[in-house]
Amino acid sequence: MLRKLFSPKNKYKVSLTIFLLILSLTIMFSFNSEKTLSEDINFSPKERDKMTANLTISEKVMKMEQRLEKEFENYFDREISEVSKAGDDIAQKLLEISKKNNIRPAVFWAIPEPEYLHLVLIYPGKKPLVQDIDFLKRENLIRKVKLFNNEITNPQMLFTNSYLSLVQQLYQSIVKPFEGNLQEDKIDTILFCLGAGLRTLPIAALHDGKQFLVEKYSLAIIPAFNLIDSNYTPIQKARILAMGASEFPTQSPLQWIINN
Repeated sequence: MLRKLFSPKNKYKVSLTIFLLILSLTIMFSFNSEKTLSEDINFSPKERDKMTANLTISEKVMKMEQRLEKEFENYFDREISEVSKAGDDIAQKLLEISKKNNIRPAVFWAIPEPEYLHLVLIYPGKKPLVQDIDFLKRENLIRKVKLFNNEITNPQMLFTNSYLSLVQQLYQSIVKPFEGNLQEDKIDTILFCLGAGLRTLPIAALHDGKQFLVEKYSLAIIPAFNLIDSNYTPIQKARILAMGASEFPTQSPLQWIINN
């Protein structure tokens, strides 16, 4: 699961990467609609804060993972998995993967709350880092995500940079708070766990003003760390049957594929 789903590409391949990522997330649109539970249905935010007041950050990460698990279980109407790894356990697992496979992975949670954006970062062998972006209300953040999705799926905006301002704003809100930590620890692979309202965001397309995120890191989107098989499987020797097409009898050719 921790394989490199997105290897860094040059800027001429970014448009194709964004398009493919949108297609891969289409199935998540329904989960992000009326049936999505963005919060624990049994507790208000104040009640949850009171219940977790005496927990360590590592234990709070487990509570957050349990909340995500509950969302998916309520949506699919069945038990999925048992959350067993706290924040420190996840850090140790990342350290094990890093040493064994010569990569530097991190898990990055971005969970929109009614009045702020909750960000958590865990990288190999380190304590969880937490930042709450105050005054960034969920409704405002989700509005930007929807505007961005509209921009890149609007045929009239094809081959324009009209979306760039939005993705730079989203980068500043989501990634920038931990940008220094990612660089300092030489992270090269990020697993994003996104809360309700962000799950349709093509995270690879976020832009720091110079580069798209996919040009800087290998990226993956996960439902929760406890809901994936965290055993890293290298794909270098995998047997793969692949096929595709770049020209079609009744459709326009895929120009970026032809050029590259």
